[in-house]
Amino acid sequence: MSDYSESVFINCPFDASFAPHFRAIVYALIRLGFIPRFAWTEGPRIVRIMELIRVCRFGIHDLSMQSLDTGTGLPRFNMPFELGLFMGCRHFSADAEQNSKDLLILDSVPDRIHKSLSDFVGFDIACHNSSPERAIQLVRDWLANSLEKRMYGAGKLQSEFRQFESQLPLMAEYLKSHPDQIDKTDICYLVREWIRGAFSEVPSAG
Repeated sequence: MSDYSESVFINCPFDASFAPHFRAIVYALIRLGFIPRFAWTEGPRIVRIMELIRVCRFGIHDLSMQSLDTGTGLPRFNMPFELGLFMGCRHFSADAEQNSKDLLILDSVPDRIHKSLSDFVGFDIACHNSSPERAIQLVRDWLANSLEKRMYGAGKLQSEFRQFESQLPLMAEYLKSHPDQIDKTDICYLVREWIRGAFSEVPSAG
């Protein structure tokens, strides 16, 4: 992969309950000209994850789902583990490009991570309060500040995202899927197509 400076590694839950937040993050990234990267389920997952981290300058790590797995009764460590890999790659690499990595850590409850990951005391954690639109603002502001670059305002992105969400059920019919169960890659496809106006004739579901 190329496009290191525009690539963003997304480390978040991929459950249906988190799907609106995932779509919000992906929408903001694509609309602002960035490339979302995330691990596929096929093949050796850890190898894929490490390669994705290597080729991404930015990383978004959402640790908001801290409940026990309903099937196993065990906590899920994937997201904190991937956060650790990303930070290790940034801090221990001898490569200047890798040292330029920047990351955004998200949660739904203020200061909760400091209780479960005490090593992060003193590290800023952004709280989206379980709001996809708030997640859009946090992602936008983080990228604008990190790059010291003017970008579309959060209000514009949020308004567009609401329009996208209103049309998503009808767009999902093309994929024969429920909106919250659309494949991650297909979400990226739908966002890109919607932004370029390919679905401009699709009426609002409302």
